[in-house]
Amino acid sequence: MTENHNLEKAVEYLAQNNFEVEDGLERIIWLRGAGDVIRLIEVNRNGFPTGRIEAFYFAPSEDVPFETYLADITPKEWQQILSGEIPLPEGWSLEDNREFLRLESPENCQSRSAKFLPPIYKEGLNKPASRT
Repeated sequence: MTENHNLEKAVEYLAQNNFEVEDGLERIIWLRGAGDVIRLIEVNRNGFPTGRIEAFYFAPSEDVPFETYLADITPKEWQQILSGEIPLPEGWSLEDNREFLRLESPENCQSRSAKFLPPIYKEGLNKPASRT
């Protein structure tokens, strides 16, 4: 297995677990341009709005052997990021990303969690509006 494949599997593992334990998560955005560091933005309708992006650091572990930064934001803050009103942390970019979406149809889940199916991916997002 290549390092990129292992990184991708670790991100998928995190996404699945986080969707399973956090009912308010609507989407998770993996910002892929960080080498062997995982950067995730979690859009959580139960989150506490701060008006800025604060990423929490998680050291490598047995389950996820990569440094991980996770920012929890509200859906409104996500829209503000996309419109350029809230900047991403320095060095973070939406240029190369993968989006995981929650599926709300438990009848399709079969043997998986009642709230989560294998991730639906969207490659790339609309770029934030440029500030002038």
